[in-house]
Amino acid sequence: MAQIVVQNTTADIEKFVKENLLGNGIVAYNFKYSGNLEAMASFTSSNDLLKIPQGILLSTGKASDVAHANDVNNQWSGNATRGDKDLNRIGKGITIDAAVLEFDFIATRNKLEFEYFFASEEYMEYAESKYNDVFAFVVSGVGARKKNIALLPDKKTIVSVNNINQYKNGELYINNNIFTKNGERLKMSKKKMKKLNSELINYFQYDGLTVPMKAEINLIPGKKYHIKIAIADVGDFKYDSGVFIKKNSFSAVPDSTARTNTVYVFNPADTVNSPPAPKVTEPTPANPKTIKPASSKTIKMVNGKPTVVVNTNAKPKTATTAGKKEYLILSNIYFGNDSYIIPDSAFKMLDKLASSVNKNKSYYLEIMGFTDSTGSVAYNRVLSINRAKSVFDYLAAKFVDEGRINFEGFGSNNSVADNKDERNRLLNRRVEIKLKEEVVIEK
Repeated sequence: MAQIVVQNTTADIEKFVKENLLGNGIVAYNFKYSGNLEAMASFTSSNDLLKIPQGILLSTGKASDVAHANDVNNQWSGNATRGDKDLNRIGKGITIDAAVLEFDFIATRNKLEFEYFFASEEYMEYAESKYNDVFAFVVSGVGARKKNIALLPDKKTIVSVNNINQYKNGELYINNNIFTKNGERLKMSKKKMKKLNSELINYFQYDGLTVPMKAEINLIPGKKYHIKIAIADVGDFKYDSGVFIKKNSFSAVPDSTARTNTVYVFNPADTVNSPPAPKVTEPTPANPKTIKPASSKTIKMVNGKPTVVVNTNAKPKTATTAGKKEYLILSNIYFGNDSYIIPDSAFKMLDKLASSVNKNKSYYLEIMGFTDSTGSVAYNRVLSINRAKSVFDYLAAKFVDEGRINFEGFGSNNSVADNKDERNRLLNRRVEIKLKEEVVIEK
């Protein structure tokens, strides 16, 4: 026997999304849900009743209402929630009863895709009208500024009751409407029932739905993006709608149309028993010698590029012997709590650094990761290695020779501030980068 089972989510949104939505090649975080908890649920469909057998559902009413016979032409329950600004813009109207799921994510491949279908009680009464419930998948990040990817195959037209119905783009529409007009009222039509899928009528409430569709967008692997999955009523709270997303289909995939495909490799889940990372070693001090001002050399940033500068007016100082490395400590990179994801603010500096190192084969880098004192010694050690390695991976992806980069993690050692408050802990959650160059010092 066919059936649809709907199970409402709990307050643990992160667990719910990771179990029911995320697929391969995606790391997601900063989960947020705005709306009535009864409007979001997981669903399971048996006997191929729905073309997407499992997944998550967001509704403008109660999600559980969809798992009933289509015996009411205008099912609604209302969520008593506000609308959404992005949906107001996309739907060109004032929205209410919004259910909005949001999170940040990073993809390993250069294309995001997932499968879904849209269904509504507005079929067919409000097809070709100004009253349409609205939903959207809004992606923001590098190369995407609040871009809605819930589109028809033409990649321009939004998915809606007006744009997919029995009159327009009918190949994308599945009719489940058994009602016919009788004067000013609607009544069930036995004639219509004979033409439609009887199991769908008996177990699925909405009057119409789309065929499974694919949302997709090209991305830059390793960069942070944000997605908003949202649905809302427009104008009034009647006639519920829902968007159904296939389980674990939110995935990063290679773009088959691209000439080349970049793969971003995330840090593996290192353990304290992992092979040790390359160690950062300071050069062994030689016998110090006083050098003349005319031969004093330092490394400075000139037009964004590390440059060896001869300082003819420098005071005598102590230096290493010929062939030793001079250091320039670059700006630190600060990380979120328990995170080794590089913040957006660091990419510009890292890009300039990669360019400089690639142009000058005598440059070498040492990358050192640190944590605050929260967590165990073993945990902090792993986290600090992960932070250093995330920077290493980014620079390697920018074609910096891996043989010229050393990285290591030092846990909560070498704190630069006490850990009494969040501001100081942030200063300790860092990666330090040292730029080295072989410099011959005249004696």
